[in-house]
Order: sequence, then structure tokens, then C-alpha cells
Amino acid sequence: MPRSDCHLTWSLRKPNAANVARFAQQQGRLALTYSQQGQSAAGWPAGFDVDHRRILLGTGEEVFAAARDVLAGWRQMPSEWIRPYAPPREPRVGDVVVSLARYAGLWWLNACRVVDVCDATHWESGQRRYDVAYGTLPGHAECGEERFSVVMHASGQVWYEIRAFSKPRCSLSRLAYPLIRRLQSRFARESLRRVAALVAQATAATIAPTDAEPMLAAASSARG
Repeated sequence: MPRSDCHLTWSLRKPNAANVARFAQQQGRLALTYSQQGQSAAGWPAGFDVDHRRILLGTGEEVFAAARDVLAGWRQMPSEWIRPYAPPREPRVGDVVVSLARYAGLWWLNACRVVDVCDATHWESGQRRYDVAYGTLPGHAECGEERFSVVMHASGQVWYEIRAFSKPRCSLSRLAYPLIRRLQSRFARESLRRVAALVAQATAATIAPTDAEPMLAAASSARG
């Protein structure tokens, strides 16, 4: 049976679909665990660790459309060790997204709610973008927000970008936080490479998936 600590759910056995659905339903009735909703779009709230990384995917409308499709289907997740469960359609504000992760033989569930979806063209700057951001619910080891973005600049360059702020939420996550930070860094690196590879498969893009650019070092000194 899964065990819980501070609403965290973990198990030595892989939870089945019914377990995940029940967890999502329970979490959907709860409030976000932070008050800085939407601040992953610009700037950083005090008291959180921050991460900001991006990768150049290629150039042009075809690349942008392919990358948008990846994010709209939650396929930016490194599927080898983390799998998202979300409604089978494009993300909408209010959706509950549960990620099932595995590390060192342990399975655990994390719950988030979509807090922002942006699909817009900024005519003044010539920039197009597609963003999906979600924030943590009580069934998550951390407290904070993460934003996945595909941005096409006026030059035609298309970038995939991850912006996040987080901090441990309860005693167990504080104890394991050095490991959590390593997993966060691994997640970002693998997500960048995965999106680049999926876009390259779908288009004529030739940008190598190793061209990842860490925009901000993930460091505890970022906390205010």
C-alpha cells in the first residue's frame, strides 16, 4: 500500500491507474501550496531556489509548431523515470497533473495544478510563444511553480525554455532536498534533450540536443 507523509504518497510497488486517478481526484479539491502564482513568467519570488534553462530547437514555423505539440501533449517529461497523468487534451488552467516518478526502486506521486496557459503572438516584438505553467498542490514534495515555454523570436529562432522556483515543503522533503535538487537538475537537462530530439524527428531541424544552455545555475544561494 502507498504511504503518505505531509500528503506525499510513495510506494515500493508501482501505483496502478486507479491509485493515480484517486490521488488526482483528492488533490484536485485542495489549494495550491504557494501564493506567488504566475511569477514564473517574469522575475523570481524571494525565498525560493530558481532554475532557468533553455535550448535552441531550430528555426521557423515548422519547428515552433512541432515544439508546441510536444508541450501540449505533456511529452516534455523524461519518460524513462517520470510519467505525467493529465486530461487527454491540450492543457487548460485548472487541470490537475499527476507525475509518477521512480528513483532507486521507489515510486512516488506528485500533484500540480495548471495555473497558466499562454498561446500568443506579440506583434510589437514579433515574438510567438506557447507556455504551460503548473503549481504545486499538497501532494508534492516541493512548493513552487514550473513553466514550460516554446518561444519563436523575430529572427525565426525557436527556443524551449524551463523556468521554475521551488523550496522544500515538509520535513521529509527538507531532509531529502539535496537529492531533490539533483533530480530537478536531471529533469531539466533530460527535458531539454527530449524536446530537442522530438522536434528534430518531426522536422528538418538540425540543432543537436546537447546545445543546452543553463540560464541560471540551480543554487540554494538564490533564496532570498
